[in-house]
Amino acid sequence: MLGLTSIQVCVLILLDSDKPQTMISLAQMLNNNPSNVTGLVDRLEAQGLISRINKPSDRRVKLIGLTSKGEKLKNKIKLSLTEAEARLLANLSGTEKETFRTLLGKL
Repeated sequence: MLGLTSIQVCVLILLDSDKPQTMISLAQMLNNNPSNVTGLVDRLEAQGLISRINKPSDRRVKLIGLTSKGEKLKNKIKLSLTEAEARLLANLSGTEKETFRTLLGKL
């Protein structure tokens, strides 16, 4: 999607520009190993989508946050996903939509 891998899209969606995450917390959210997340962060940082900043209370810890470019792309992705969801669910009844969302949540 938009030139990113699915895991890169997940990273952008999980990050919030107002609440940067540590590498460890990001890895936990992705259910992944922190060493694997480092490469993802490196590639997204090289594209100017995220940035690393020092944690004010502990300069040894880096926080990962979205840049303004990353925030714009995240919003574009969310809009695209919302439109795709609307197309997919258009022919379902209200009850079927709710059942579908419940099942997806369990997955």
